[in-house]
Formats: sequence, C-alpha cells, structure tokens
Amino acid sequence: MDRPASTARLLGLGLLITLSLLLTLTPCSARGWESVAAPSACGDGTCDPGETPPTCPQDCGILLLEEDFEDGQPQDWFYDPAQWEVVSDGGSQVWRNTQGAYAAAGGAHWKDTVWFLRARRVNAGAILYLRTDWPNGYGLQLESGRVVLWTERDGYVQELASGNVALGTTWHDYRIEAAGARVTVQVDGAPILDYTDGPAASLHGGIGLESFVFDGARFDDILVYS
Repeated sequence: MDRPASTARLLGLGLLITLSLLLTLTPCSARGWESVAAPSACGDGTCDPGETPPTCPQDCGILLLEEDFEDGQPQDWFYDPAQWEVVSDGGSQVWRNTQGAYAAAGGAHWKDTVWFLRARRVNAGAILYLRTDWPNGYGLQLESGRVVLWTERDGYVQELASGNVALGTTWHDYRIEAAGARVTVQVDGAPILDYTDGPAASLHGGIGLESFVFDGARFDDILVYS
C-alpha cells in the first residue's frame, strides 16, 4: 500500500528538480525577469562609467574650493574683512559686501575649471571673475535681465557675448565652465551663454567676486572643480 505514495513523491521530486534546472539554464531575459541596473546619477559620490570631469565634476573632478559660509568665516579667500560680512538670508549663511568690494580665490595654477555658486543681486549687479591672471581675465556681469561675458587684456575691456535671463533680485544657481578657450554658463540648469575665445584667450587663473555698492549682491554655496 505504501508503494504508490512513494512513487508519487519521487515523481513530484523529479518534477521539482527538472523545473529548477530549467530555471537555472534559462536566461533571465527569456523569462522576462532581466534585472536592470539602477541608472548612475551625477552627484552620487562615484565616478561612474560615462561620467567625466567636465560632465560630472562633483564625482570625477578635483575639488579646488568649497565655501558655504556656515561657519561665519570665509576660508581660502583674499579679501578685506572691512568690506565683507556673513549674514543670514533665507535660513542660510551667505556673503555680502558692505561697500564697493572685491574678493579673490585660487591663482594662476588653476586652468580648466567648473564653478558652481548661488548668487543674488540685491541693490546692484555683481561681477563674477574667472581665469583672472592680472592683467588678463574674464568677467561675467550679472544684470537684471541678462548676463554679459567680457574680457580684460592688458587693461582693455571688451564685451564678448551675452545671454538674456531674468535675474531680478532672487537667488539663482550658476554653473560656469572654462575649458580651453571655451566658456559656458548655465543659470538654474538652463544654458545661457556659450563662447569660444580666439588665440588671445586667457587659459588659466583664479576666480573673483565684485560688487560696487553696499549689499550689492550676495553669494553662497561656492564650489570649484578641475
């Protein structure tokens, strides 16, 4: 009487083994279960395949400067403390000028860079300097309705390009890249300006901030990568 039950159990075991072998030998894609790797994301802390220092400097570049002013004391800047102060704005500590003022960071050893920052015009415009190696360099002037890229070479100023963007007096996120003779500018993630200079292009130098009246502009969350 036990023989039929034993036979049934053996047959069931055989079916399970066969099914297991089929699942093992059948590719996932054929079963519709193919796993999909999570897409890499710039800013996740890993330089993933397909990411490069220009496309994702946060993960693949070298950090040259980082400043969020939260400790109340700017680091690695050349400035006159009588002309600048850290104040609270929207829950963050930010940097503003108390009179016509200029501040600089980096130097001639900086070459191809990507610069991120937040900036807000308050009582006037501001100028963001890049590739500054006196007497040459570039300035990005922040006006109410546009940004203007100009260059200064041996004391002579020349406007190179401009892009229309409504800046007003609110905070905006800037991404400024200088690679070779090319300068590109994004505002709030949107491309605004793309200019390639000629043979006299400035190819190295630090960065700078300037405003000309009390509380002319405010700055925060500055990151520079090479």
